[in-house]
Amino acid sequence: MIIEAANAGFRIKEVEIDVSYDVNGSKKLHPLTHGLGVLVKLLQDMEFNRPLYYFTFPGIIMIIIGLFSGLIFFSSYLGGESSSLAATTLAALLAIAGTFIAFTGLILHTMSRMIDRNYNK
Repeated sequence: MIIEAANAGFRIKEVEIDVSYDVNGSKKLHPLTHGLGVLVKLLQDMEFNRPLYYFTFPGIIMIIIGLFSGLIFFSSYLGGESSSLAATTLAALLAIAGTFIAFTGLILHTMSRMIDRNYNK
């Protein structure tokens, strides 16, 4: 709600209040369930409002890690230190997955900007 209020241009101020959670009608949620629910909502909000941060930057990091580790593993294979290409294959798959995730972020970012432009007309 705070993010939506800030996006709408409202001023936000913190006000101290008294709260009693032991009244009838209040729901007692397990802390783990409530925490997971808050985390899921936060990730959904990030996915919709900040797809570049949620997808593209982690995808770029995955690409970099996959490429560098793939080069290291492949050079150890060529040098005879390793007899399997499994690590190199996994590094290549990491780089490919990172590419898909990064492009997903770019596409979602473009779509959200197009929606904003059409909505604000």
